[in-house]
Amino acid sequence: MHVQQVIRWKGHLTIRDGARSARDFLEALSTGAEVTVDTSELQSVDVCHLQILVAAHSFARCLGKRLEVLAAPGGALDEVMNKAGLSNPLDAQLLRNGGTWTGIAFDERNAA
Repeated sequence: MHVQQVIRWKGHLTIRDGARSARDFLEALSTGAEVTVDTSELQSVDVCHLQILVAAHSFARCLGKRLEVLAAPGGALDEVMNKAGLSNPLDAQLLRNGGTWTGIAFDERNAA
Protein backbone atom coordinates (compact mmCIF):
# COMPACT_ATOMS: atom_id res chain seq x y z
CA MET A 1 0.00 0.00 0.00
CA HIS A 2 1.42 3.36 -1.06
CA VAL A 3 0.92 5.97 1.65
CA GLN A 4 1.42 9.63 0.77
CA GLN A 5 1.70 12.49 3.24
CA VAL A 6 1.43 16.09 2.08
CA ILE A 7 3.07 18.97 3.94
CA ARG A 8 1.57 22.28 2.86
CA TRP A 9 3.77 25.37 3.03
CA LYS A 10 1.47 28.41 2.95
CA GLY A 11 1.77 32.15 3.35
CA HIS A 12 4.97 33.64 4.76
CA LEU A 13 7.35 31.21 6.46
CA THR A 14 10.04 32.71 8.67
CA ILE A 15 12.59 31.40 11.13
CA ARG A 16 9.85 31.44 13.77
CA ASP A 17 8.13 28.64 11.84
CA GLY A 18 11.32 26.60 11.41
CA ALA A 19 10.90 24.28 14.39
CA ARG A 20 7.36 23.42 13.32
CA SER A 21 8.50 22.73 9.74
CA ALA A 22 11.33 20.48 10.93
CA ARG A 23 8.91 18.60 13.20
CA ASP A 24 6.44 18.19 10.31
CA PHE A 25 9.13 16.53 8.19
CA LEU A 26 10.34 14.29 11.00
CA GLU A 27 6.80 13.13 11.78
CA ALA A 28 5.88 12.59 8.13
CA LEU A 29 9.07 10.68 7.26
CA SER A 30 8.84 8.58 10.44
CA THR A 31 5.45 7.17 9.40
CA GLY A 32 6.86 5.22 6.47
CA ALA A 33 4.99 7.40 3.99
CA GLU A 34 6.31 9.09 0.90
CA VAL A 35 6.25 12.85 1.47
CA THR A 36 5.26 15.68 -0.84
CA VAL A 37 5.65 19.35 0.03
CA ASP A 38 3.05 21.54 -1.65
CA THR A 39 4.27 25.13 -2.06
CA SER A 40 1.42 26.31 -4.30
CA GLU A 41 0.16 28.72 -1.61
CA LEU A 42 3.60 29.85 -0.44
CA GLN A 43 4.13 33.60 -0.67
CA SER A 44 7.61 33.87 0.87
CA VAL A 45 10.05 31.66 2.66
CA ASP A 46 13.37 32.35 4.37
CA VAL A 47 16.60 30.46 3.96
CA CYS A 48 16.17 28.50 7.20
CA HIS A 49 13.37 26.57 5.49
CA LEU A 50 15.63 25.86 2.55
CA GLN A 51 18.12 24.35 5.00
CA ILE A 52 15.34 22.30 6.62
CA LEU A 53 14.18 21.13 3.19
CA VAL A 54 17.67 20.02 2.17
CA ALA A 55 18.12 18.18 5.50
CA ALA A 56 14.71 16.51 5.14
CA HIS A 57 15.56 15.47 1.59
CA SER A 58 18.83 13.92 2.80
CA PHE A 59 17.04 12.17 5.67
CA ALA A 60 14.43 10.78 3.27
CA ARG A 61 17.19 9.42 1.01
CA CYS A 62 18.82 7.72 4.03
CA LEU A 63 15.48 6.06 4.75
CA GLY A 64 15.16 4.96 1.12
CA LYS A 65 12.21 7.29 0.54
CA ARG A 66 11.40 10.06 -1.88
CA LEU A 67 10.61 13.58 -0.78
CA GLU A 68 9.12 15.69 -3.54
CA VAL A 69 8.31 19.37 -3.56
CA LEU A 70 5.64 20.84 -5.81
CA ALA A 71 7.12 24.21 -6.70
CA ALA A 72 6.13 26.60 -9.44
CA PRO A 73 9.08 27.90 -11.48
CA GLY A 74 9.72 31.46 -10.36
CA GLY A 75 7.75 30.93 -7.15
CA ALA A 76 8.77 31.60 -3.55
CA LEU A 77 11.02 28.52 -3.30
CA ASP A 78 12.88 29.40 -6.50
CA GLU A 79 13.25 32.96 -5.22
CA VAL A 80 14.93 31.87 -1.97
CA MET A 81 17.16 29.43 -3.89
CA ASN A 82 18.25 32.32 -6.09
CA LYS A 83 18.90 34.60 -3.09
CA ALA A 84 20.90 31.84 -1.40
CA GLY A 85 23.03 31.46 -4.51
CA LEU A 86 21.82 27.95 -5.31
CA SER A 87 20.42 28.81 -8.71
CA ASN A 88 23.90 28.86 -10.25
CA PRO A 89 24.45 25.49 -11.96
CA LEU A 90 28.07 25.56 -10.78
CA ASP A 91 26.81 25.42 -7.18
CA ALA A 92 23.54 23.50 -7.27
CA GLN A 93 20.45 23.03 -9.30
CA LEU A 94 16.92 21.91 -8.65
CA LEU A 95 16.11 18.50 -10.04
CA ARG A 96 12.65 18.60 -11.54
CA ASN A 97 10.23 16.10 -12.93
CA GLY A 98 7.62 18.32 -14.57
CA GLY A 99 6.26 20.61 -11.86
CA THR A 100 7.73 18.50 -9.06
CA TRP A 101 11.02 19.29 -7.37
CA THR A 102 12.77 16.02 -6.56
CA GLY A 103 16.07 17.18 -5.09
CA ILE A 104 19.15 19.32 -5.33
CA ALA A 105 22.21 18.31 -7.33
CA PHE A 106 25.59 19.77 -6.48
CA ASP A 107 28.37 19.88 -9.02
CA GLU A 108 30.83 17.28 -7.71
CA ARG A 109 33.66 18.79 -9.76
CA ASN A 110 33.61 21.90 -7.55
CA ALA A 111 33.45 20.00 -4.25
CA ALA A 112 36.50 20.45 -2.02
